[in-house]
Amino acid sequence: MWLLRHSYSAAIIVASMASAITPCSAETQLLEQISPIGYSVKAGTSVLHKADLGASTGGASYAMRLFAAKNQVAPAFGAFQILYDFSGNPDGASPHSPILVGNGQLFGTTQDAGAYGDGTVYELIPGPGGYTEKVVYSFEGSPDGNTPDAGLVADEAGNLYGTTTFGGSGCIGGRYGYCGVVFKLTPSASGYSESVIYSFQGPPDGEDPNSSLILDRSGALYGTTSLGGTSTCNGGCGTVFKLTPNGDTYDESVLYSFQNDGSDGVYPWAPLAFDKKGALWGTTSIGGAYSTGTVFKLSPSGSGYSESIIHSFGEVGSSDGNNPYAGVTIDKSGVVYGDTQAGGNPCNNTGIVGGCGIVFSITSKGSRYDYRILYTFAPTEGAQPLAPLVAESGGVLYGTTSLAGSNGRGVVFKLAPGKAGYVETSAYDFTGGADGAFPKSGLLQIRDGIYGTTSAGGSADCGGVFRIRI
Repeated sequence: MWLLRHSYSAAIIVASMASAITPCSAETQLLEQISPIGYSVKAGTSVLHKADLGASTGGASYAMRLFAAKNQVAPAFGAFQILYDFSGNPDGASPHSPILVGNGQLFGTTQDAGAYGDGTVYELIPGPGGYTEKVVYSFEGSPDGNTPDAGLVADEAGNLYGTTTFGGSGCIGGRYGYCGVVFKLTPSASGYSESVIYSFQGPPDGEDPNSSLILDRSGALYGTTSLGGTSTCNGGCGTVFKLTPNGDTYDESVLYSFQNDGSDGVYPWAPLAFDKKGALWGTTSIGGAYSTGTVFKLSPSGSGYSESIIHSFGEVGSSDGNNPYAGVTIDKSGVVYGDTQAGGNPCNNTGIVGGCGIVFSITSKGSRYDYRILYTFAPTEGAQPLAPLVAESGGVLYGTTSLAGSNGRGVVFKLAPGKAGYVETSAYDFTGGADGAFPKSGLLQIRDGIYGTTSAGGSADCGGVFRIRI
């Protein structure tokens, strides 16, 4: 059985680092430059943390306890454990993607390092002494792709599918060189073999896929590219694409090209989500009425899709969110949840410009949609969520923030509805030591806890894979 709950892929910061800085230390130094919160890193932090969770409230689907109202320091989750600590070479560095679980193993990607410096796909194999890491594939750049920033999806046969933001064989001389690929890893007795099932060609085709894929029942793959398409943005405004199986190959079609028209969204970084009627939901990082991003919906219409903007995020400085880099999550009842990287409360004394970010919901009300801000982050609670949420029954939400928190290194949080709105009922604050730092990926929730990755921290500052008991 394969489980994939959400993905995130967004490299929102581009900077030039000195050649003396290693790939693993570069990300930490860059993020510390933009978020100088001033908290000290607790070096030598224990890998396994225990917490007294107090008395039960009863009725919780997991043994979580509800505590004080918003803006008080939330209690810790259960036991926190690092399952794997990346070293850079040859095992990879800076995982930005969530975890995929299949038959007990954990699969994921690292966007950096590996044997050729272009990222890896890895497998964590459970054993009596913990998890052992195996590099499933190391990317070489061209023609196979480089910088796998997104997570994986699996079909019923155990084939793995993913994207790389760059590399491939199309779009030579494009904005960032080669324009990225969709790849397939096919299992065999001796391991996995990689094949490129599509190389993006640049405008009017897509360019630079930063998000993971979703599968429909026919085996077709859907995703977004942050650039490319038919509109007039620099490098194109982005696309939604589909790859349809055709024997041993795939036929690519652009389902929608975002338009630079002052109302449509621009630059989608996030994965898509299906609703019960087969419509595709997603977000764009900018564009819309105030150039701060949108939530969009693509509805099947005849032989194609028609786009509608469900929400345009508010002006910079307003209480609304800005710049969603995460995709949306749709729960069993059809409620849509998401978060934004900016907007909401000012992130005072953090060096973060534009607000700490929000969590929102969208509910269908007949022919209209009800948009609500569920939670607004304060600096001590976390800032800049970059990944989709996990939605549990009863409206309980789990997620990560890539920055801020009590130690300034990011947070895993749980939000639950209360009498006066949503409250943060539990949190884990990363220290930047052995436990990792700057989680950019979404979470996977399975029976024994929630799993995720950190993009930095650990013994080599290359990030790691963690589990938190809930």
